[in-house]
Amino acid sequence: MLRLVAWDGLDVGEAARVLGCSQGAFRVRLHRARRKLAQRLDAAKPLDQGCPSTLSRPAEEAR
Repeated sequence: MLRLVAWDGLDVGEAARVLGCSQGAFRVRLHRARRKLAQRLDAAKPLDQGCPSTLSRPAEEAR
């Protein structure tokens, strides 16, 4: 579903026809797929990223 919309550039109606479902069903499935992807991306983030304000920047180090 994500690929049909994001990569292939189909709108909801076109993508629903490709999958053989209603536009409403496609919207629900797309929403769930986006939510699942966001959760997995959040889970994949390194735990030691730290707060951006506490990280040193090269310009500040040069002063």
